[in-house]
Amino acid sequence: MTAGRVRPLEVFGYTAEPDPGFAARLPLATAEQRYLFHGDDYTAFPRLAAFEQVAAQAGKNIKLERTFYERSGTPVFMVYSVE
Repeated sequence: MTAGRVRPLEVFGYTAEPDPGFAARLPLATAEQRYLFHGDDYTAFPRLAAFEQVAAQAGKNIKLERTFYERSGTPVFMVYSVE
């Protein structure tokens, strides 16, 4: 799909709650990194609140870059960056 230009790093984990290593897997020091989250109606492993908490603890601000919606207006994907 991207001809190798994008190499996603999946950090979410497969447990109901974020595992102890979740924060360590977030590459917050990389300004060009983007973070993709599913909308509430589409997520199996909710991590946005944990992401916000980890970023705040690191003294970072998150910025919503873009939201992708389905035709009904329901958010499906949100793309964030960290400043």
